[in-house]
Amino acid sequence: FAVAMEWKVDPFVSKTDVGVRSPRLELALDGPSQVIYGAANTYRLRLRNAGDAPAEGVTVKLTAGPYGESSSEIGVIPAGGEETVDIELTFQKKGTINIAAAASALRGLNAETDINVLVRKAELAAEIAAPPVVYHGSETAYLVRIHNSGDAAATSLTAMLTLPEGAQPISLPEGAKIVGGQVSWPVGGVEPNAVAE
Repeated sequence: FAVAMEWKVDPFVSKTDVGVRSPRLELALDGPSQVIYGAANTYRLRLRNAGDAPAEGVTVKLTAGPYGESSSEIGVIPAGGEETVDIELTFQKKGTINIAAAASALRGLNAETDINVLVRKAELAAEIAAPPVVYHGSETAYLVRIHNSGDAAATSLTAMLTLPEGAQPISLPEGAKIVGGQVSWPVGGVEPNAVAE
């Protein structure tokens, strides 16, 4: 007799889930965007590992325009961990300065951020208004003007005036002191593009 047979082969399906863990760097730089010339300012660099594996060999570098750069080794940041670095900067140049931060780690990890900082400065000039000729024994008034042509307020100012030889002051500004032949008195502050008399 004859037997007819039909073979059917179903493929064997196997599924394997492979989880890949990796670190991921996030970098933020916090601090004032407008500062006063010569004043100390604190900036905070926050470096976070937003991944699910440790970030190893982490280093950070900060560059502040014409002031050069500095770097620091952080080492290892665990998954979800964060490191902060406080940096104090004093700007001695007026205008806009770019502060850039960069972080790197093993496995080619990188993160960058930057901010622009406007450095404001008071620009002071003083002038004396007085008659060109004064006769012996007569009274005359001297007017001292202080002009601020900068873009920042000048604060805690003290004016100083050297008296001509033989001159005796009759009236002085409030709070004035005489030391030798020099008069000094507190002016206070002068706003940008303003004049104090």
